[in-house]
Amino acid sequence: MSSPLLQTKLYIPPVRPELVSRPRLLERLDAGLHRKLTLISAPAGFGKTTLATEWLNSAGRPFTWLSLDEGDNDPARFLTYFVAALQIIDLNIGQAAQAMLQAPQPVQPEPLLTSLINDIAATTTPFVLVLDDYHLINALPIHQQLTFLLEYQPPQMHLCLVTREDPSLPLSRLRARGKMMEIRLADLKFTEEETADFLQRAMRLELASADVTALHRRTEGWVAGLQLAALSLRGHDDIHQFVQSFAGSHRYVLDYLIEEVFQRQPSAVQDFLLKTSILDRFTASLCNAVAEREGSRELLLALEQANLFIVPLDDCRGWYRYHRLFRDLLRMQQEARRLVPLHQKAARWYEHNGFLDEAMTHTLAAEDWDEAERMMESAASQAIRNGQFVTLSRWLDAFPDTRVREDYGLATLKGWALLPMGQFEAAEAYADLARDLLPADAPPVNRAMVVCLRTYVAQAKFDIPQVIKLAHEALELLKEGDPHGLRGAALANLAQAQTAMGDIPAATQTLRELARVGQEAGHPLSAVSALSNLAWFLHLQGNPREAIALCRQALDQCVDARGNSLPLAGQTHAILGMIYYDANELDRARQHLVQGLQLGEQLGPAGGSLTVIIALAQLQQAVGEEEAALATIGEMRRMVSQFNLPQADALAASAEADIQLKQGNTAAVERWAAAAGLSPDDSPDHVRESVYFTYARLLLAQNLPTEAQTLLDNFERFVQEGKRFRSLITVRILQALAQKGLGHRQQAVSRLEEALRLAAPEGYLRAFLDEDQSVLGLVPKARHVAPAFVDQLLTAAGVVAERPVSTPSAQPLVEPLSERELEVLQLVAAGLSNREIADKLFISVGTVKTHTHNIYGKLGVSGRTQAVARARELDLI
Repeated sequence: MSSPLLQTKLYIPPVRPELVSRPRLLERLDAGLHRKLTLISAPAGFGKTTLATEWLNSAGRPFTWLSLDEGDNDPARFLTYFVAALQIIDLNIGQAAQAMLQAPQPVQPEPLLTSLINDIAATTTPFVLVLDDYHLINALPIHQQLTFLLEYQPPQMHLCLVTREDPSLPLSRLRARGKMMEIRLADLKFTEEETADFLQRAMRLELASADVTALHRRTEGWVAGLQLAALSLRGHDDIHQFVQSFAGSHRYVLDYLIEEVFQRQPSAVQDFLLKTSILDRFTASLCNAVAEREGSRELLLALEQANLFIVPLDDCRGWYRYHRLFRDLLRMQQEARRLVPLHQKAARWYEHNGFLDEAMTHTLAAEDWDEAERMMESAASQAIRNGQFVTLSRWLDAFPDTRVREDYGLATLKGWALLPMGQFEAAEAYADLARDLLPADAPPVNRAMVVCLRTYVAQAKFDIPQVIKLAHEALELLKEGDPHGLRGAALANLAQAQTAMGDIPAATQTLRELARVGQEAGHPLSAVSALSNLAWFLHLQGNPREAIALCRQALDQCVDARGNSLPLAGQTHAILGMIYYDANELDRARQHLVQGLQLGEQLGPAGGSLTVIIALAQLQQAVGEEEAALATIGEMRRMVSQFNLPQADALAASAEADIQLKQGNTAAVERWAAAAGLSPDDSPDHVRESVYFTYARLLLAQNLPTEAQTLLDNFERFVQEGKRFRSLITVRILQALAQKGLGHRQQAVSRLEEALRLAAPEGYLRAFLDEDQSVLGLVPKARHVAPAFVDQLLTAAGVVAERPVSTPSAQPLVEPLSERELEVLQLVAAGLSNREIADKLFISVGTVKTHTHNIYGKLGVSGRTQAVARARELDLI
């Protein structure tokens, strides 16, 4: 469950009726709307926020507001509120970004921001977004995110930063390009006329012009100083003497006037101000709890009426905050020992009302370690679910280190907090510590937290067998309950590890479960990703129909409120493109591949999967666009070289070699194979499958059929063990070519027959069309295995097939059995179970059931025995 948002952070402070209007500044702000950024920067108390609120209410365009605080230095929390602020303008903005933020695993900020920028660009109405108190942000990642946003900011959005100091952004560059409007201290100082207006209208004081002039000169147009002075003047009989009694720096004025203002309040009000100053924002019930009193609402209204530095945060006067300057001054009056019970009361109120982040902050401020540890379990779970690992780390850093190292729960959370920061060695140390501290009778869910942490550490170390072992252990523990939402993470790690091991059937089952868990948990990102990967694995196992259905299901879930595809849909479109390519539906394949790449690019420079780019290059080669194919591969290789990933670079190089081989550049491919150190005696693996397919084709092109056969025999064992149906078709075709090269024509035809039996039922045409054209000379010899498929294949290749002189008599059925159905029927007659048939034909049990259901319908029977009897009557078996 996501933590509730503090809606008051999204409210623009209301404009006071006694506001002193500043038309000279409003005109400048309006003139800067065509720029990207407005910066309102000045020290505390110069009316920055008041100016921004007046401007927005007069600018004549939609606006949205976000008040920042110290807790927003967590990038995930910052982006969550940033998106929420944008959705006040248009609910369609940020739906993809929210899905990424809610993912069980952290995402990179660039794809998320790219998605957000595209959403902003799709809005029709220009608007202003204000980030108030930006000086409270000191996290470099957030400055980097905002810099990225400013670089690519669409013209529909104008950003306004209200801050006490210049932020760590490229202000010089923006200034030089004319992209920034600036309002600074000299601009914000009141003129003498504005001072007179303020004292009369806002503070209701009638002063002689000489006193106004003196007060203006002594405060140097500083609004907060004027307000403090005016509040003090209310208690003095000799106003002229008071005006002459103070001078000097802002600090001196503050020290003098805060004492004047504060000491003149009734003792009950002083007590209330001091106690509630520990709160960044407050409502009446929270004040009642902290100050241990009733009637806080009436007192808050009275303080607002008295203009005592209290700012309403909504239109109904439900939430308030003190002016930052006044709050800081009040806090300076506090005694540290008196703060503990105040923080404890605030923590209890926040926890009771579901604001765990604020509750943890006050509990830690009170150094109430026992209470903080009790609260940590639910607060940490929420932080992990929301991706707020910086917040989690901040909480843990507040604990004494010895306490963290002596408690398995805190040690576990420390490891979790370190993982997303890339501190894997430190995370592993805390994971080992937590494992050693874990009591034998610890609840299963607590043990699962430790095991899941160790799973991530093992994954970071590429210890795949250990990942599989630990993930299974975690899933077993989570059967008794999963309050922290760890099951999805464990399944995702397990699926990745099974895939790396080449165990596609196991990964398929894991992905089915991950898709279900993702949908139930309301994580569309993980559900769509699981469905897409599952679809691809089903295609590899010979079930493209179900794969396409799953892709359609994923695409239905991966749209925003406008019906536009979210960036994650790029993965699904790419998989559809590769499936249609295998079926030789090249126009549909190109459409999906291009759409997949375009959407993937929105997820950042690595958004386009290598396999998708390779598939597009293969398609370009297939339709004769040879230069385009090489250009696509070349661009892919340049992209891969930026990331220093040897495995990806090897795949890109093999894809380029495969295209060059098809174009007859054997010498270049020979150089590639030598540089890669490939040998016919190598044992292929899942990760480098495409590398060895290209190498096998090279050996055949070099007229080295014996070496090719050696390699393909190793390949055959590998793909059969992993039930890699689609790969086995290619192995059989290449084996046929190797046997032909050895002069074993009958063995070649036999291998090709096996390939046709596998390929025909699901229409894998490109498996044949993408290989050496000499394979087409063998195909007619095996036509009897799948006549319709062979005819379709030869037609697609532009070859006129030689038909046999005699053909079998047509089946006396309204709808004849397909070649695959005849195969299944023969195996049924032989007494094989559905599982045995599936294993023999390299298809799933579900596909077998589909075939038998079709057979029963066509034969007009209801079971196996009747089907066999009817088939014999018709001479079908």
